[in-house]
Amino acid sequence: MNNSTALKTSVVKSPSNNVARWMVAYVPDVKGNSALVLKGTYPSYLFEIIPPTQSSNCIKIEYQGNTYHVMVKLDIDNAGAPPNSYLMEMLRWYSKCKAKPTLNKINASVGK
Repeated sequence: MNNSTALKTSVVKSPSNNVARWMVAYVPDVKGNSALVLKGTYPSYLFEIIPPTQSSNCIKIEYQGNTYHVMVKLDIDNAGAPPNSYLMEMLRWYSKCKAKPTLNKINASVGK
């Protein structure tokens, strides 16, 4: 994680374990060309869908004929690298819930 970016975190306590599997995370007052998505069930991760980059820190995922770039911002349960099936499920969910920015907008924002 970039040292200049501070994320505030909260512990979610749910006695019945009814935490959503996927959640969009927003940083107030920050408008960006990426999306933060939390995988709330074990193993938990915080992913960021980012514009195309040459960074070796991102995972490239093919979804619906496009290549998307995903960074693992936080491995909450120290489970190691997520399987591609989690990333595909996350992209399907993100697209289906019509969150903003859209996947197409994220991919179109190269160099912005």
